[in-house]
Amino acid sequence: MPLIFFHRYNHNFEDAHYEHDRVDAVAMERLTASKHVIDIYGFCGHSVSTEYADGVRVGHLADKSKKIPLKRLEIARDIANGLADVHGINGDGIDGDGNTTFVHLDVNPANVVAVGKTLKLNDFNIGILRRWNTTSNTPCGFPAQYPNPQWRSP
Repeated sequence: MPLIFFHRYNHNFEDAHYEHDRVDAVAMERLTASKHVIDIYGFCGHSVSTEYADGVRVGHLADKSKKIPLKRLEIARDIANGLADVHGINGDGIDGDGNTTFVHLDVNPANVVAVGKTLKLNDFNIGILRRWNTTSNTPCGFPAQYPNPQWRSP
């Protein structure tokens, strides 16, 4: 039987936080079929229940694999496969031609977790659901939410 942990944090509740948590939960729910995205079991307000990431941190895996290029390539492949699933959250994309429909915006080692030996993406709360301009038949741009470059990734 899987072990479930609940943590309680005290912080100010603001509408923007609820929206970030909603985006996080919707993204994980929509990506349930991906073996490279953490599974979600439930969501309410600021609380989310996901599968337990029991593996080692991806940074530790990468450090341990410094002299094993093939292993580091496998790590990169798994992260890239997860990112491909995220970008294709609607199957073939919003227009049916494979255009990105969701952008994670926060892919970094802290947001890649291991469940057993499987690497999975996590933490979608600053992601963007891409919109489509039907007049120009092109994807709409989106504003930079955080000016710090550490928060800007694919």
